Amino acid sequence: MPRRRLAASLTLLLLASAAAICAPAAFAAAPVRLAVGFAPDARLGAMTPITAELRIDPHIRPAPLTSMTLQYPGSLGITTSGLGLAGCRRPAADFQLVSIDAIGLAGCSANAVMALGDAHAQVRIGTYRFAATAKVTVLAGVYGDDGLGLVAFVDGINPLGYKLAYHGVAGSSPAPFGGQLGITLPTIPDLPDDASFALTRLRLSIGDPRIVYVDRGRRFRPDGIELPRRCPRGGFRFRAELGFDDGSSTKVETRTACPRR
Repeated sequence: MPRRRLAASLTLLLLASAAAICAPAAFAAAPVRLAVGFAPDARLGAMTPITAELRIDPHIRPAPLTSMTLQYPGSLGITTSGLGLAGCRRPAADFQLVSIDAIGLAGCSANAVMALGDAHAQVRIGTYRFAATAKVTVLAGVYGDDGLGLVAFVDGINPLGYKLAYHGVAGSSPAPFGGQLGITLPTIPDLPDDASFALTRLRLSIGDPRIVYVDRGRRFRPDGIELPRRCPRGGFRFRAELGFDDGSSTKVETRTACPRR
């Protein structure tokens, strides 16, 4: 089977999810589970990375994902945090082909990186079954009418190397949230009929401490996301909304406890 087709099979699920430092709360038994955490030393009024982890039970949710949106409290201000000093501009054809011929950040500035993460999946191609892993990088794109564009790259680690590109938007979200990060996962051209796959985990760290920017020759690490000085009642509320290829959708929520003052 062509490597490009196998790579495409692996990744339709890898990003499908909406974004590590602090281990999120324990997962309960459920088809889709979401946990969000801050750094262990996070404090109200201070900066911290935000780690989101999404898990999907492939036995209950086998259909490919077509969209993912993570809604978060507006008080976190991800798009105004200082992450994404530059904008990554990619041709529309990248997001139509999904699988692209590029290396690294595909010509985009490292100053555009907003989040780093990884994804895990179980894949079947005919009678061949294997686990797949990939690195995920989310970059700031360019602003449009609906908000800040996002570019998400998925780079295969095992068993094959490949690069896939997805488009997303960071914008506002209705109450009780305030902001959201959304990624669109189009059908990959020439996807083999005998391919099936199941995302098992996506972990994304927004403002990850491994991110390095360069300003006039000086290298520095962005501070992350600023927490509000006051804790919202009941903690910080997050919601993931997922759309699937069979037309179904689901929502899952979680609350993250406030760190010590």
